[in-house]
Amino acid sequence: MPAEPARSEHYVSAELKPLINWPAPAGAPRVKVEASQSGSFTRITMSGADFGPHLFARKGDRAAVTLPGLYALDIASLRSHLPNHVKDAVRYNSATHTSLVMDVEAGYQIRERQEAGTIYIDILPPGTVNGSYNPDEAEKAAPKAKTKTAEPKAKAAAGHEPSDANPVIGDIAPQSVAAPRRTIADPAPSGTLAVSIKETQPSLVLDFAFDAPAPAAIFRRGSNIFVVFATKANFTVPNMPANALVNSITAIKGDGASGIKISASANAQINPSALGNHWFIGISANSPIIARSIAISGERAPDDSNRIKAVVPDAITNGTLTDPEVGDNILVGMALGPPSQVVKTRSFLEATIVNSWHGLAVIPRVDDMEIRLAHDGFVVVRPDGMELANVAGSGANGGFATNAPGFVDFDNWRMGPQSSFVQNLDKLKRLAAVEANDMTKGFALQTDLAKFYLAWEMPHEALGVVRTIKATNPEAAHTAQIIGLQGIAQTAMLRGREALETLSALELTDDAASQLWAAMAAMQSGDPAEARKRFEAGASALAGFSKEQQAKFLLNEAIAAYQLEDFVAAQLNAERAKALATQENTKELASLIRAQVDGKTGNAAAAISVLDELAKSHSDEIRARAVFAKAMLDVSQDGSKRAESIAKLDGLRYDWRGDDLELDILRNLAELYIAGGDVRSGLSTLSAAATLRPELPAARELRNVLAQQFRHLFLEGGAEGMDPIQALALFYDYRNLTPIGPEGDQMARGLADRLIHLDLLPQATELLKHQVDNRLQGFAKS
Repeated sequence: MPAEPARSEHYVSAELKPLINWPAPAGAPRVKVEASQSGSFTRITMSGADFGPHLFARKGDRAAVTLPGLYALDIASLRSHLPNHVKDAVRYNSATHTSLVMDVEAGYQIRERQEAGTIYIDILPPGTVNGSYNPDEAEKAAPKAKTKTAEPKAKAAAGHEPSDANPVIGDIAPQSVAAPRRTIADPAPSGTLAVSIKETQPSLVLDFAFDAPAPAAIFRRGSNIFVVFATKANFTVPNMPANALVNSITAIKGDGASGIKISASANAQINPSALGNHWFIGISANSPIIARSIAISGERAPDDSNRIKAVVPDAITNGTLTDPEVGDNILVGMALGPPSQVVKTRSFLEATIVNSWHGLAVIPRVDDMEIRLAHDGFVVVRPDGMELANVAGSGANGGFATNAPGFVDFDNWRMGPQSSFVQNLDKLKRLAAVEANDMTKGFALQTDLAKFYLAWEMPHEALGVVRTIKATNPEAAHTAQIIGLQGIAQTAMLRGREALETLSALELTDDAASQLWAAMAAMQSGDPAEARKRFEAGASALAGFSKEQQAKFLLNEAIAAYQLEDFVAAQLNAERAKALATQENTKELASLIRAQVDGKTGNAAAAISVLDELAKSHSDEIRARAVFAKAMLDVSQDGSKRAESIAKLDGLRYDWRGDDLELDILRNLAELYIAGGDVRSGLSTLSAAATLRPELPAARELRNVLAQQFRHLFLEGGAEGMDPIQALALFYDYRNLTPIGPEGDQMARGLADRLIHLDLLPQATELLKHQVDNRLQGFAKS
């Protein structure tokens, strides 16, 4: 171990020195140090050993959390992927104490507490007072930004006094200067807002067009759905068309919130979407909720009173409504999009927090309750605290679990820019080889190598590393992390059936992030219903991914919804994806799906305009899909364009191969051939398509279509208009489609009768002989 510094102020002295990570004491109890993060704050936890009360000190932007005794702080993961607002973190051991020392971003505050054997360290944004963001306090503090104040001595946690034995306790820096107040103007400054309604029976889409992004809360109470915004505007609603889901829509207004109340059927589901200055509210009977999750928990405030904490991303302000039917008040916490939902209704002694599609809705049972804005959402408080059960042990983590088995950190796992790719790859390979015989270190380093490959979109290499891990460390084969990496790699390789089987493992049942990849695998397997089910299960993890990956997951859901003819969900998810996408190809695919929805819902002119532009794309896939969609839209609008569409699809079948699009092209081309009277070309095309990717449900469906067409021709009279010789030739060419049994016998007899009627006796004899020799059995054959 390096020589111990002469003074304990080595790290938190007046002149801060660079941090040095000390080695962990050999044989010391292990303490896990983990990080999670939300949009505005970072939480670090220390757990895993039976340590006593901790000590805390801060000097400027450096802080130390110290444990009495010697412990081995496991900070490898923390240091390799530093969380937001943490610039550096190291381990320090003296002869008697162990410390976690961190440098945080300038101005950020730190709140720490110890509960049930775990230390929680929250790194909070400027302007945070007692755990709540207080704009008034922020404004008061702002002018004092450069004022030097006296520095109080270090405090001890849990009522313990500071000790000279603490190796890193120094002076605590003055409180961080509060940030300027976060304010928004009324998003409807005119004082009125007209709601527009678009109907695609039986679904509805409500469009709220504001002048600026509008904080909102959307929830159901009884038979009413409330959609309210942080505005003083009066809402106007057009006459409501008759609809099976919605009975009426009326305007409502409260204190700090106004909007509409929808009287809806019990099966009406909401699909909200925030795009720019618009909120779109889709209403349908089957609309999976696509939203981030709001974590609800009881916690202790800094003054030791109890309160309810709701971690709400993009929380902005609060308001109050009066329920016109019940007559009581509803407290609402409103946030900007994208949607964040309360998954389950939570009942406390003094209040109920109802499940929501977006934002927070609290129904108080007492008169002195209020919602306050906090640094990472809202807190529900009473003047003397609330009566909550199990507050001390709650320790709820509102941040996204970046160590979830299905999570891929595309930015951090790359370890740097593309120019450093070879250098970083060589480093990871070398380290993994050196520690190959160490079950613990070797496993961790090989896992890092697999993650590196995945982040650089090299799934084949990642899967190879995973297989090596499973071969050399059999116990790892059953860990959620390795199963997750394997399933993600298989999904990226387009091995949908294998990936779906892997991602359906029991170890991943509770991992929402893995369900998002399973949704992609289900679509690759040709099962849109399963894809939507998996997406709904994983929607709460969506916000943890990069914007580009969020867009890809949303596009997968949009395509599944489109195939199942849920055009409202398809449109909203395509628009969300386009708003999030960072790659041009992803944006174009979102535009393509939106255009296809327009074509299906009667807006053909808009669809054709977009498809014509996409047909000029630099992406071969986008160009092929646009040409295909345009050809099918043309013939659906004007049957006289069938020949033109056939020509386009016939050329496209040779330009694009190997995925679901090829099957779609061939199937639709075959149907156009048959509809135009070219039955042979239609059957030939269907027969060729049915042999492609035979494992897919779409290919099985094609084989069923081929059999149905054959049945229509020779059992239901479809071939009666054909020349008998041509009909006979067609029958012989596809006689393998003749069903065994009475129907097959009837087909052969019917065609033979036509041949006999035309004195084509040899051909009729040959047909019947083939049927007797190869198809008939038992009594029918005799």
